[in-house]
Amino acid sequence: MTNVEGGCYCGAIRYQFKEPRGSALCYCENCRKVSGAQSLAWVGVARENVEIVRGNPATYVAPNGTTWSFCSNCGTTLFWKPKEEGPFTVTTGSLDDPAAFPPMSTTYDEDRIPWEPHLMGKEE
Repeated sequence: MTNVEGGCYCGAIRYQFKEPRGSALCYCENCRKVSGAQSLAWVGVARENVEIVRGNPATYVAPNGTTWSFCSNCGTTLFWKPKEEGPFTVTTGSLDDPAAFPPMSTTYDEDRIPWEPHLMGKEE
């Protein structure tokens, strides 16, 4: 597979990755707060398969120990990583071609805002 590319809104940060591990839409409160949206789509990637090719993302360590990376210039949320070793996630909205990675599942369904339709067509 060729490298997948993306970056922030202002162009100060660019990244690429290979071998994505799936995609999902998260309804949790943490993702809502950090993105400013009702949910956050992401693509899972092994940490060693992500390369920052321009810029240096700022980071925020949340109270739960997870780390969010973002552009300190324009504010675009780019990455999330757990406190322990595990999946590294790239925000789908920061990809050059987000349509290439439609969410294949959802997480934290119980936190979904009621007016947002469920991606997988599940009823209340």
